[in-house]
Amino acid sequence: MKRRVYSPIVYTPLNLNELNGYSHSHPKATIFAGGTYILPRYSDFQLGDFHIIDISHIEELNRISRTETYLEIGAGVSLNKILDIGKKVLPKNFQKAIMTVGNVIVRDMATLGGNIGNRDVITSLPPLLLMMDVRLEVRKNDTNRWIPFNQIYIPGRGPDLENWEFIQRIRIPLREWNFQMFRSQGDFLDEDRFLFCTFASVQKGIVTDIRFAFVSGWHTYIRSREIEVEMEGRKLPLSRSDITSLREHFYAMSLKNLSHLKDYQITQISRTFYWALHELSYSITE
Repeated sequence: MKRRVYSPIVYTPLNLNELNGYSHSHPKATIFAGGTYILPRYSDFQLGDFHIIDISHIEELNRISRTETYLEIGAGVSLNKILDIGKKVLPKNFQKAIMTVGNVIVRDMATLGGNIGNRDVITSLPPLLLMMDVRLEVRKNDTNRWIPFNQIYIPGRGPDLENWEFIQRIRIPLREWNFQMFRSQGDFLDEDRFLFCTFASVQKGIVTDIRFAFVSGWHTYIRSREIEVEMEGRKLPLSRSDITSLREHFYAMSLKNLSHLKDYQITQISRTFYWALHELSYSITE
């Protein structure tokens, strides 16, 4: 027996008002921009009445603007277009995270909004944005609101948006971080995927601010404000006893809070944290 395949119904709004209209008419429609996550899974949607709203032609979602203190990027801007902004503007970790997304062809289609809006897995950019004091402009009908990214994003579940609400712009502070590290292993769809990143500010040999996070697998995001606060105010280079103490504290916290992970995953996280402490200690010269 042959299986009947249905073609999707595609709507192409040219502005935000048209998008509002289509969203109200088809509240269960899939928002489509670059399609780099949806297209490989198109077979999942072949049966039944499938509506797509293609937002790639909306000018308001494809703008980039910059001030002295922040960078604003429309949700429909491609990752390659973001890289074109330049190394002197983008945080180093942010550039590296973008480069882990597919290849140059994929990044030419993939959008910032699509990356952070994924509800199935933790993609490459949200772990960094959660630490960078990023704010999102979300829109519903004719009403806009700005909200901190870390108040709306749920790791592994995506942004907690209301019905008919969508991301319009992402505002990234242009802050000076004089220590950054980023490490990624495996594709974001790999069950054993691993990601680590850290940002730190060091003034006169003193750690004034530090933020670090890990991603293990598809849904596990780890960030310890307790350890970050414990590290702030410490003088570099860290002593051997300081490094040992911080590592033991972090490892104990991991065993307590990450019991769902496998032993090798906890070991990988602990060793990476230990390595990062050494790198931080001896990479800052003033």
